[in-house]
Amino acid sequence: MNRRVLLSTLAILPSVGVAGCLGRRAATDSDSVSLPDPVSELEFEITDTGFDPRDDPVISFTEGPSEATVEGAIWVGSENCTEAILTDVSFDGTDDSIALRVGPGKSNEHPDTRLLGGSCDEAMSADGYQIEISVEDDVRAITVTERDAEGNSRTAQSKYLVICG
Repeated sequence: MNRRVLLSTLAILPSVGVAGCLGRRAATDSDSVSLPDPVSELEFEITDTGFDPRDDPVISFTEGPSEATVEGAIWVGSENCTEAILTDVSFDGTDDSIALRVGPGKSNEHPDTRLLGGSCDEAMSADGYQIEISVEDDVRAITVTERDAEGNSRTAQSKYLVICG
């Protein structure tokens, strides 16, 4: 009887190990990043933005002055192990500005998250990303800083725009 249980368990294990590799969900630390008071909504998504990871991110305003979109791309390292994540969101009350930080982080495909482990390759890959942000209070500037897997930093800032929520 124990032999049957062992054999059925061994038959299930390969399908469990492969199941995590079928879809690539965007890892978003925005679920765990606390939002400062002026930010009412924030969405982070890995997407094909068409941006080159060597270019600065771009901030544009949508749906009126209380919503902005940030788009960019960063080098993340191994496609099998890392992806772009939102690492921090902060508000500076002295100048009424919001700072967003994007960098590489562990993906859902990382060997640490797999039942049977695995390894990361050495190939450098890039992820495009998009951030949708809505604010409720006055914000004078939005700054986004990217720090990629190679240690390079790029920053963009909205200038002379007042977002009134």
